[in-house]
Amino acid sequence: MAALSQSCPFDTFRLKLTDQIRLLAAYFRFRPDGFYVDVGANDPFDNSNTWALERLGWKGIVIEPLPDLAARLRQQRNATVFECVCTEPSRAGQPLEFWVNGPLSTLSPHRTPSTTLFHDHIAVNSRTLDDILFEADAPQGFQLLTVDTQGNEILVLRGFDFDHWRPELIFLRDLVLDRHLHTYVRRRNYTIIHRSEINSWYARRDLCPSLSIGKKLEFIRKFYLGTPFRQFSFWRRRKRRDTQWHMAQS
Repeated sequence: MAALSQSCPFDTFRLKLTDQIRLLAAYFRFRPDGFYVDVGANDPFDNSNTWALERLGWKGIVIEPLPDLAARLRQQRNATVFECVCTEPSRAGQPLEFWVNGPLSTLSPHRTPSTTLFHDHIAVNSRTLDDILFEADAPQGFQLLTVDTQGNEILVLRGFDFDHWRPELIFLRDLVLDRHLHTYVRRRNYTIIHRSEINSWYARRDLCPSLSIGKKLEFIRKFYLGTPFRQFSFWRRRKRRDTQWHMAQS
């Protein structure tokens, strides 16, 4: 993993970053150039994984299906904005039902453990990530792909050609309720190198640093030993949410 001790050139800006976002910028040694792809960008600034990199001078693509947030991204960010959801090829090109709940908005409300109910949904355009990247003329071997789509990350990646694009780092939201997403990425020549909050960091295998025994044991605990407990906790929260929903409908 790249050295994480180099200081950020924006002292006041740095204070506003979460530890995770600062660590992400530090992974790339605060380089002033680079290219990112942000799927499920949501707010232009709050909890953004890529705004810090844009401030450093990076170029990129942001993808956000909610019309109001896509409009704000166009006004307040320098990235190329696509207003749609990314999904697998078999579903791309058709309007999809998108459930709205702020940053927890999703194509699949059953995949989020939130106890908040989804009272609204809209129809959104859908495309594969490959289709967007080719249209935007994204560079092969770009630095960062970040995907936060509230449980639909694997659908996004099914429409993404790993061998063609070969990003240096893939940053994925993953509650690790199962190992499907982890296994899918590993089989495409990427290795997990870090977990922060609910996100997994995967480095391209030819760029992957050596991992300590402690780090390997941490991943075994997270992806194997702890999964049944998270599944049970998720089931309990989903059952409570479903009960609330049925009470609200009665």
